[in-house]
Amino acid sequence: MPRPTAARVIRSLVLAVGLVLLVAPALAHGPRQQRVDDAVSMPAARQAQLFVEWGGSWWAAEAIRRNKDGTVLVHYVGWGAEWDEVVGPSRTRRPVGTNGALFVEWGGSWWAARVLGTGRDGSVRVHYLGWGSEWDEAVAPSRLLHLSGAP
Repeated sequence: MPRPTAARVIRSLVLAVGLVLLVAPALAHGPRQQRVDDAVSMPAARQAQLFVEWGGSWWAAEAIRRNKDGTVLVHYVGWGAEWDEVVGPSRTRRPVGTNGALFVEWGGSWWAARVLGTGRDGSVRVHYLGWGSEWDEAVAPSRLLHLSGAP
């Protein structure tokens, strides 16, 4: 049986390392949780009466039950019941017209931002609070939402 060439050994090692790098994150974090409706429409999210902070961004939610201690059992719009949770007032915000803190929809959740300017096409240039300027972008007004309280 012929010995493998150095090129074949290196190719095999590169493929093995690539496979480990591809699979390792999934093993470390478990199976990816799926949204019930991966295409929750922005109008549906914008009509939500409550937004909840989770993982550094804000998610459209419905209040299922208000508790005597001021906490609320919430259901996240477009997600399964396994994500329902009880949250305190510090993690909730309500839409308030144009007088509240500005949030921008990005990737299905809402992120705190400030307006940098407006474009001739009606777009709004925003800076995401807590993120570098490389994330600044021009967005359609339909992606903007004002929520009560400071983020």
